[in-house]
Amino acid sequence: MKSSAELKVIAKDGLKGKTGQAIGAMILMAILSAIPFCSPAMMAGYAKYNLKLVRKEETSATDVTQGFNVFGKALWLQIIMVFFIYLWMILLIIPGIVKAFAYSLSFYFLAENPTMTAREALSASKNLMQGKKGKLFYLYLTFIGWGILCMIPFVFLWVGPYMSATTAAFYNDAVSQNA
Repeated sequence: MKSSAELKVIAKDGLKGKTGQAIGAMILMAILSAIPFCSPAMMAGYAKYNLKLVRKEETSATDVTQGFNVFGKALWLQIIMVFFIYLWMILLIIPGIVKAFAYSLSFYFLAENPTMTAREALSASKNLMQGKKGKLFYLYLTFIGWGILCMIPFVFLWVGPYMSATTAAFYNDAVSQNA
């Protein structure tokens, strides 16, 4: 697997010249996610947008609305993810966090494979993340400094797309390693 620094370079490279569009996509996702039950579809669409971004495919801020193509599956995926994470959290907090990392790439699978069922996307994420949860956790830890800077107004408008693109780069790398 690529290092966190390499994944961040891939994300920055994908964002080059498209930072404004990525900010617009994030804002559009946030606005539409405020509509009841739309959040899961927006998560799938935003995952698809970020995958296209880091793969250097043609993108548009409205790509985030592609999640509505899998609306029912995305909604069901969110429900079962929350349910299973909650069940693991009943045991202890740590197993719940571990499961949250195991399921964290489910929306990427659903966005990339719209014929998958929600359970298949959840299982695919769980299988892919075997042995990689710590790496993703570390990747997120590398953003702590940026998280602190987000207390400055509007810094999140740049950090949000950067983190999302880096997560998409992580997904791409993990999938290519398992291929």
